[in-house]
Amino acid sequence: GRLAEAYQFTSPTTAFQYASEALTLGEKTSHLPAIGLGLRNMGVYRIFQSNYPAARTYLEEALAVFKRLDDERQVASTLNTLGVVYAYEGKDIKALDLY
Repeated sequence: GRLAEAYQFTSPTTAFQYASEALTLGEKTSHLPAIGLGLRNMGVYRIFQSNYPAARTYLEEALAVFKRLDDERQVASTLNTLGVVYAYEGKDIKALDLY
């Protein structure tokens, strides 16, 4: 998860690969924090591609994982990122609800 974050601005494709690997490892080991971070980082990558429907899907799945973990920090971060997606789509009211 953290490797994906390190590359998200300099090499988004590499970031997506690391996020995907984190998700796969998390799923194999049932490590929910890795699953959540992998999903969120994959959503961020889709934002960079302007693929907002895919970004929303990944981010909503990540949000569900973080809520299950009761990880308020990650829930807040993921909601903020979802707000960014809605803002890019011109859905300002929905975006403001999430910020």
